[in-house]
Amino acid sequence: MKRAPVHVLGCLLGLGLFATAQVAEARSVSLVPRTTHPALTLNTDGSYGFQVLPGKPLTVDMVGPGALVFTVRLNHTKKLPAFSGELELKRAGKLIKRDKLNLFRSRVGAYREDKRLQPSNPKSFKLKVPNGLQSYSVSLKAPKGTSMTLSIAYDSDADQTAALPADDMALVPLVPPGGDGPGMDDIPLVPLAPVDTGKPPADAVALAPTGPGTDKPIAKPVDKPIAKPVDKPIAKPVDKPIDAPRDKPPPDRPVEPVKVAVAPSDKPAPATKVETIEGKAARPPEVTGEAVEVPPVISLGVKVGQITPLQSIGATSVTGSLDLRWIVPGVDGNLSLGVEVGYHQYGLTVTDRDLESELKVIPVALQLYYAIPLGDLFQLFLGGGGDMYVVLSETRYASAPSASLSGTSFAFGGHVCAGAELALGPGFLGLELRAGFTSADVTGMSNVNVAGLSSVLGYRLVF
Repeated sequence: MKRAPVHVLGCLLGLGLFATAQVAEARSVSLVPRTTHPALTLNTDGSYGFQVLPGKPLTVDMVGPGALVFTVRLNHTKKLPAFSGELELKRAGKLIKRDKLNLFRSRVGAYREDKRLQPSNPKSFKLKVPNGLQSYSVSLKAPKGTSMTLSIAYDSDADQTAALPADDMALVPLVPPGGDGPGMDDIPLVPLAPVDTGKPPADAVALAPTGPGTDKPIAKPVDKPIAKPVDKPIAKPVDKPIDAPRDKPPPDRPVEPVKVAVAPSDKPAPATKVETIEGKAARPPEVTGEAVEVPPVISLGVKVGQITPLQSIGATSVTGSLDLRWIVPGVDGNLSLGVEVGYHQYGLTVTDRDLESELKVIPVALQLYYAIPLGDLFQLFLGGGGDMYVVLSETRYASAPSASLSGTSFAFGGHVCAGAELALGPGFLGLELRAGFTSADVTGMSNVNVAGLSSVLGYRLVF
């Protein structure tokens, strides 16, 4: 077996170290969207994201190459079992990803800024950012009341300066602090054009030279403006004083230039606007909000199945019911109070009395349910309640079926039930077992238990 040359092994080792260094250079980059979105923070782990409403996409810029991860949660003010919406992801205005979201509501955690919002379980999307400056846009299409929390994680070793907005560039002072630059006395004076205000300045005064032998001003306050016409500067550079005393000083005594005080104009000079630009924050400011009690939630369900009488008054028959519930707030949606209206019928034959009877039963129940969650998707429940039965009976003799008696009676009783539910779409798919008891007087019979043992399958929507 031949051994690889030493220089080949060295090259391979160098390439491996170079690749490792490239991977190690990748760093986490904090990105702030170009669009304005409030921040939402989970009270469980402190993670945060930007709230995106339908019709208001989020746009963020970055420089590639790099690895980008978008993590989304759907939110709603109601404790629905699941939230739905459609996410669209674009790069440079071109659609690159469309995903239909159907996320179950998280059983733990809430937002610190707005405790009304119920977050869903998270879902992540991983993208590979190509070279150069890139712009991504994330939008949501969802029913009213639904929003999205978007968390952004980006790893890249590319320089992100090109992705920074113009407002994030620092201002450079013209004169650095500490007096290293030119002083104010070294800046050449520029003649100012006079402002025609229609009247002379009231406080224009010519000052006398300050040399030896002078003890009073050259001129007194004047009634005319010192400034010359607009098309000429106020003063020209001169090599000798503008005005000298009547008594000419001796030639060996130097004469200092005259300094003229110019009165300010009636119109103030434009103020210099100074702006302080702060560096880009690593995290946007949190949006505070008061905790508001979650409003009541209504559910509406339909059940269909079979019912068997607990007395020998007939055979198994079909039953159905309509279930309306109010989910009690403050107990995480586990307790609900509802009203149910159903229908079933029995047929009865009394041989020793030659009687045949047909019973049509309409039960109206006021009931209480308590759910026991076993996960995000599955829960058990127990229930019970009081019932009122409306019994429509028709009784005839078997030997003379044309002669019959009919009547309506009322009875009261109760029931207990148990079952399981599976979160499916915007509601729950459930299986329920129920046992009822009552004693009713119908035409030709007394003490009849028109309830029974039923097993039903149903589906209820949560609003």
